[in-house]
Amino acid sequence: MNPSDYTCTNSTLHFICEHANRYSVTTIVTFDQPLWWKAREIIKSVHETSALRDIILQLGGFNTEMSFFRMYWS
Repeated sequence: MNPSDYTCTNSTLHFICEHANRYSVTTIVTFDQPLWWKAREIIKSVHETSALRDIILQLGGFNTEMSFFRMYWS
C-alpha cells in the first residue's frame, strides 16, 4: 500500500493498537510530518471511546528539530 494513503495509515494504527493492547503497553508511534498529520487526523476522527485515542504520536527527530528552529527564527 502507498504509505501516504489514509487507508494504509489507518490500518497501521489499528494493527499497532491491537498489539499494544494485547501486551498491555502504551502505544507510541513516531512518524515523519506528513504521516504524523494523517495519523493525527484519523485519531481525531474516531469515537472518543476508541482505543486509537490512546495512541501517542511523535514527530520524527528531524521534524521536531525543524519545528524548534522555525519557532525561534520566524
